[in-house]
Amino acid sequence: MSNKASYPQPAADSPYTLKRALREAVILFLAGGLGMSTLGAMWHDYVSIGEFMREATFQGIFWIVLWMGNGMLNTWLSTKFDWVKHTRKRFILGVFGTLIYTVCAASLFIATWRTVVYGRGFWESLVSIDGIFQSSILVITLVITLFLHGQSFLRHWKASLVEAERLKRENLSARFETLKNQVNPHFLFNSFNVLSTLVYKDQDMAAKFIKKLSDLYRYVLETKDLETVSLSTELDALDSFIFLSKIRFGENLIVHNELPRAEQIRVAPLTLQMLVENAIKHNVVSKAKPLEVSLFQQDDWIVIENNLQRKNNVTHSAGIGLPNIQARYQYLTDQAVQVEEDLEHFRVKLPAFTY
Repeated sequence: MSNKASYPQPAADSPYTLKRALREAVILFLAGGLGMSTLGAMWHDYVSIGEFMREATFQGIFWIVLWMGNGMLNTWLSTKFDWVKHTRKRFILGVFGTLIYTVCAASLFIATWRTVVYGRGFWESLVSIDGIFQSSILVITLVITLFLHGQSFLRHWKASLVEAERLKRENLSARFETLKNQVNPHFLFNSFNVLSTLVYKDQDMAAKFIKKLSDLYRYVLETKDLETVSLSTELDALDSFIFLSKIRFGENLIVHNELPRAEQIRVAPLTLQMLVENAIKHNVVSKAKPLEVSLFQQDDWIVIENNLQRKNNVTHSAGIGLPNIQARYQYLTDQAVQVEEDLEHFRVKLPAFTY
């Protein structure tokens, strides 16, 4: 699974609508039909009104067929092959597609025109197309290619820059919100309450508690400027968080962690902790209803799942946990974070991408 930071997804070329098609057809008929036939008439001493209108009709329909047909082809190719990701392939397919379509459409159109207007045989009209006509078609193809594909490339390139900047801002904002979340005064307050109890009951456990709390906040500070960390590193920090949480909730919190400690798999820092913390925050954790959280890998996904037993009132929740994670992963990978819920379970699936 490849990273997406270099290749944000720009919007595709605008699809053809009836209104757009009619507007372009009128413009092409006036510019191509009347314009080209007027230029042609200027080279002759005398052109009748009938000849002028026939030539204007021919040129107008001719340009509509070539320009709009190539425009639709260009739009379709842009939906299949992104300019930013597949620049060379998109350009080659665009040039050859334009060349093939223009030559075939122009030849068929001129043969049909000669058959309908002048009463010639269709096959005879088709094979009688001369080299001058073919040369003019190549010139037309060059003009269409430079305009349509150049315009399309510039539009996608500009859109990719705008999208990259937007994702960068969202990623920085999400990382800042993550940092604020991890220095949450409520979490510290609860941790200090637990610690104050341990100091009197079990000094060795209190010392271990302080060590784990210190490890967790050291990790927060060390990763605040990082976009990704290895899954192994993230799991080390998660172990500290689970230890602190189990001291508080005891056997009422059950965590099954089956994730591999893989160095090659990358995750956004603190995402696993945030998801386990969200499960604790939004669900009942009691002796009668213990909360079970499972972490495991499923194909190319890291899955965090918990049994669903929602609290009636959730305190100290800004509702930014999942949107924060989704925003960061949108910047990092082309696979979106998946959120699933049924009657019994809530699960979040993170892309297990590698660099």
